[in-house]
Amino acid sequence: MDSTTLSYQYIAQLFVVVLNGVMLLPLVLNWLGKHKPYLMVFVAAGVLEICRQIPNAYLAIYVDDLALVMVSLLLQYTATAVFLVGLYCIGGPLRKRQYIGVLLPSAGFLLVMASIGIQGLPDNRALWLIYSIPMSLLSLLLMWQAWQLRQGLSAGKILLVATALALLGLRLAVPFMEVSDLFYLLYYLENMLFPLLLAAVTVLELEDANRRISDMHARRKQSEQELQFIVDNALDVILVTDQVGLLQSWNKPAEAIFGYTAEQIVGKMHIDELFCDANLNSKLDDYAEFSSRIEHLEGGVHEVDVRMRTVVGSRESHMVFVIRSRKSSSDNAAEPLEFKSIKV
Repeated sequence: MDSTTLSYQYIAQLFVVVLNGVMLLPLVLNWLGKHKPYLMVFVAAGVLEICRQIPNAYLAIYVDDLALVMVSLLLQYTATAVFLVGLYCIGGPLRKRQYIGVLLPSAGFLLVMASIGIQGLPDNRALWLIYSIPMSLLSLLLMWQAWQLRQGLSAGKILLVATALALLGLRLAVPFMEVSDLFYLLYYLENMLFPLLLAAVTVLELEDANRRISDMHARRKQSEQELQFIVDNALDVILVTDQVGLLQSWNKPAEAIFGYTAEQIVGKMHIDELFCDANLNSKLDDYAEFSSRIEHLEGGVHEVDVRMRTVVGSRESHMVFVIRSRKSSSDNAAEPLEFKSIKV
């Protein structure tokens, strides 16, 4: 092999190493953040695939070195087997049939390696086809498990299945090829597919995270709707304000007693504007009971009993008012607040 061809081969192998490294980085970051065991399995598979390029680089110079060939084949098979284990682990701990699915072709591969170590590389195509059966079987299991993932028909699953199918096709085709430019093309295409497998796993993780976030928002929205339904069907008027007194929410009975809809008042009106007593918010403690007067939007004053409590959350505090009507009055003159502060 001349120096120019050798340089091109080294550049191609360096590109494969860099591409695998780039695809490994998000998996490592995901594992550090989520500590999912199967992510570390995929990282191990990617590292093995990178290590495979070392004997491949030496084979460009020492073409007939049997030990280098065996190391390269061993790393190739092991990287695929570890990746398959990673796919199995997505669904939980390995089951008996999954152990068998990995061990059977692995036993066949070890027999192939022992035969190569004793007799050397096969010198005819028929024997090469027999020797390629364990790798082809493992690639078939990889494609099948990719299809069996319970991810729905998503972009990540489509990428994973398509890449596994292409990998299977190339590994089935290589034993039929003579050593030629087409053979080397298929060889490097096969090297390029492993980074795509790693990329597909990253896409699956992103889709899973988005699905979890969507489910969380849906559950939160449902909880809020259920809570609002309960509040709307309460017998008393319930108002919630922020720490400065701006109304944040209220229930259906509040609309009847004040005359405003939620769209008209929530986030737009201060609690002081609902009571006939001036500067109500500035006079309240963390917990209080008092009597006051409120005015309906269309006129008329109601005497009410009010209970108020300040609720402190992780980020901000709110004031919750529970109002119960006492009686109606045509007298629009406001009376002073009658407070009864209670320690909690």
